[in-house]
Amino acid sequence: MALSKTSQKPAKPHKDFPLFPHAVGQWAKKIRGKTHYFGVWADPDTALLKYLEQKDWLQAGLQPPEETGGTQLKDLCNQFLTAKKNRVESGKLGLATWNDYKRTCELIVKTFGRSRIVDSISPQDFSKLRAIISTRFGPVRTSREVTQTRMVFKWGHVQELTQAPRFGSEFVKPSKDVLRRHRQKSPPKMFEAEEIRKMVESATDRTRAWILLGINCAFIQRDLSDLTESSVDLESGYIDFPRRKTAVERRIPLWSETIVALKVVKNLIEDDHYFHTSTGKRLVIDHSNDSRSDAVHDAIERLQRKLKIKKKNRGFSALRHTFRTIAGETCDSPAILRVMGHSDNTISDHYRERIDDERLRKVINHVHDWVFPPEVSET
Repeated sequence: MALSKTSQKPAKPHKDFPLFPHAVGQWAKKIRGKTHYFGVWADPDTALLKYLEQKDWLQAGLQPPEETGGTQLKDLCNQFLTAKKNRVESGKLGLATWNDYKRTCELIVKTFGRSRIVDSISPQDFSKLRAIISTRFGPVRTSREVTQTRMVFKWGHVQELTQAPRFGSEFVKPSKDVLRRHRQKSPPKMFEAEEIRKMVESATDRTRAWILLGINCAFIQRDLSDLTESSVDLESGYIDFPRRKTAVERRIPLWSETIVALKVVKNLIEDDHYFHTSTGKRLVIDHSNDSRSDAVHDAIERLQRKLKIKKKNRGFSALRHTFRTIAGETCDSPAILRVMGHSDNTISDHYRERIDDERLRKVINHVHDWVFPPEVSET
């Protein structure tokens, strides 16, 4: 197919071809003042056939009948979301993750059309979606959207609803160097020791316990919300608590400051969950309308404003980043991963049955002495 020298758009296959090449990469036709798209530049014959099938309906101002002959995109997305919702109800998937999947499905449907036959979606279509995603979102979110989109279409193939998806070579996540450059432009997502000490000193009893668990145990808000009394042994000074996201076991030695803070708030327990809001609710609640209640986030924001600590993209989870950064100085990755609830996904990790408490304690003590150096503790 010849290309026009001026626009780089494809020339019409023949002078009587009724469609024009639109900049979005599709053959198009303006009907009743609205532009309609009928197929990608690379396949003008299919685009013409679709136009001839739909033109009478469109010229009459009517919606053409839905395509048949395969699974429609709306049905694929609905079945995918239903399957994932079942996992939410069984406790195997978080509602926040399901809401993420829902947003991705809405973008897919908006881009390709509700009635689009899934097997007709070509690599050129996925390239168009990739361009929309990268224009709308930054590299990190783009990576997640690409991953989740591929998940939806691969799920449909595994369920034998569709043929194998044709993603092509361009529908890929941003490269690692792009992600690194993006991260380098952002301020470090960690607190300095002095900032942590200020927050600990000025916080309420409950918020103080949260902050100490964040830096001592690398907890995030969800960990605090899910933490149970049965997981905490204040006598031995350990928390044994699997990470919800990965189900990896965690064993965490507690600082003396953390034990004291947990003892202060222990009387507030109403059930096996260690913490609640002032109204007796869970600390973090994901709602079906895609919103979230997060008492921990709100408390830390108030404290940062009170102390005039610049937020700079640092919420409560920055304590987990801080823990990993400082703990890394011990060079004991297996012990650090056990505290954080990560698996290193290696063969050696498969055969590792335990890590000596002394190694865990060494990692924890190193972070402690960074936050509370001896010269500060003595004054």
